[in-house]
Amino acid sequence: MMSCRVLGMEVEEFVVAEAVRLLRSAHTGETDITATIKETPDNTPCREVYLRAGFREIAPQDGVRQFILDGDEMPMLPLHIKKA
Repeated sequence: MMSCRVLGMEVEEFVVAEAVRLLRSAHTGETDITATIKETPDNTPCREVYLRAGFREIAPQDGVRQFILDGDEMPMLPLHIKKA
């Protein structure tokens, strides 16, 4: 959950990239990362966040969109955002 004031500033892509980094640091070898989005009337602005981060969409299940980032791929990391 984040403020709508940061939408479009690539903060959400940065958060996804950091989550991928943390998940992969907890595992050895190449680890595929999967994510899902259930579309609702309230999440229209963020429905494409995984695609923008470099994930590819795979077949939906039960109306839920699914995405995967292969273990040998890195998510898009916005260069203008730095960790404190």
